[in-house]
Amino acid sequence: MAIVVPIAEVKSRVSGESAEQVSTLHDVANMLPAEMSGLINPLILLYLVARPRWRRGFALAILTCMVATWICLALWRFIPLAGHILWIVGILLILSRELRSK
Repeated sequence: MAIVVPIAEVKSRVSGESAEQVSTLHDVANMLPAEMSGLINPLILLYLVARPRWRRGFALAILTCMVATWICLALWRFIPLAGHILWIVGILLILSRELRSK
């Protein structure tokens, strides 16, 4: 329940509804992409210190979280600006070696 309240508060600020109105299970499931997008930076750190055989799994998890970030942006009707684009390009540069290898 500790995760539900902050997520409901975030969504209530975006939608204009009260936190009690948006704290249903359906709304929490809609916030899953937001939670996944918050995992990108820790996953990048784990990728950088991981053994080579684990890096491919971390790379796929990071790419999945990137897609979740774009889902959030679309659901909340946000427009990605230069900072977001540079962040994604930086991540792709870090992952480029892993993504090119077989």
